[in-house]
Amino acid sequence: MQAFLQAIGVAVLALDRGADGRIRLIGANDHACRLLGLNLAAVFGQPVARCLPRSLAAEVERAVAQCLDGGLEDMVSEHCMALPEGRRRLRISHRSVAGGAGDGRCVISTVTAVEQETPEAGTAMGDPACGNACQHLHRMEVLGRLASGCGHALNNHLQPILTFSRHMREDTPPETRQQYLNFIYEAALQIRDVMETAQAIARTGREADGVPVVVPVAGLLRDVARAACLILPPQVAVRVEADPPEGRIMACRAELAQALLALVLEAAEDISGKGEVLLGAGRAGGRHAGVLEIAIATAQSSAPDEPEQAMRILRMPEPARHAVIRTMLVRWGGRLSVTSCAPGTARIRISLPEAAERPVPAF
Repeated sequence: MQAFLQAIGVAVLALDRGADGRIRLIGANDHACRLLGLNLAAVFGQPVARCLPRSLAAEVERAVAQCLDGGLEDMVSEHCMALPEGRRRLRISHRSVAGGAGDGRCVISTVTAVEQETPEAGTAMGDPACGNACQHLHRMEVLGRLASGCGHALNNHLQPILTFSRHMREDTPPETRQQYLNFIYEAALQIRDVMETAQAIARTGREADGVPVVVPVAGLLRDVARAACLILPPQVAVRVEADPPEGRIMACRAELAQALLALVLEAAEDISGKGEVLLGAGRAGGRHAGVLEIAIATAQSSAPDEPEQAMRILRMPEPARHAVIRTMLVRWGGRLSVTSCAPGTARIRISLPEAAERPVPAF
């Protein structure tokens, strides 16, 4: 196995599941040892958590376990982490092959350093001005799509108000007028919901200075889901599963809501036809105790549609968007991981320290 790995011209790792059920390192070539700072003789056969940097081990362990347990042959994930040569963004491709212990399968993981990142700007160039421009573009893209969705929804709800108010000016029986009033009232409530959703995502107020506050996760995810439903086509549903509902994090609520909305819309673009975007949250276990994870997953429930011929609006490239969001999360002690599993299925995970303080109003 080791001779095979050494013959490969890029950084590769070999991992399998040991007799104790834990994912372990069973091989690495010189390229991988230099990139990740590994001493293969010291870590050979050891669990991944003892071999790889802490910020990377959990994600690699999760991806390898999915390959071995879920029957997936290929997975790709991206990670932003500190390495001996500086902060880098890594792209790791996992492929399940024959040759491991237990069930006879192992995973070959190819590690590629995509670009250099600086904690200050989070961009390949390390230019603060470029980083600020990317952050502004990210915010304008999200708010522009939200404004478009809100405008469409408001127009739909204004139509019954205009129609029934015009009929009420005519000579109509009292019982009919009451029905018209009920329709108008319901439409007004729908408009109020749209405006509250827009406010929850776009408001600034106390957050104009970037000061983080205690944010209840369940309410945050519900606001993001409602905003996404205003933008996405009706055949794409958005469902929230927040566990535990009392979970709280310390962050700038509007910034995090906009980042989550951008990631939900990005994940939904992989759905062609009818499908679902699932937003969930839960506490990480083990050595990641005290960390809340927000996960975004997609599932396609119908055959893909024909490719769209309509012109798409100009959008921020995914690597640039991810760099902006990673830079934002670093300020709050968080991180972002993006894994692509299969067509129509995406995995996006945000990890943030849990806030132990009692909740206070976000605004």
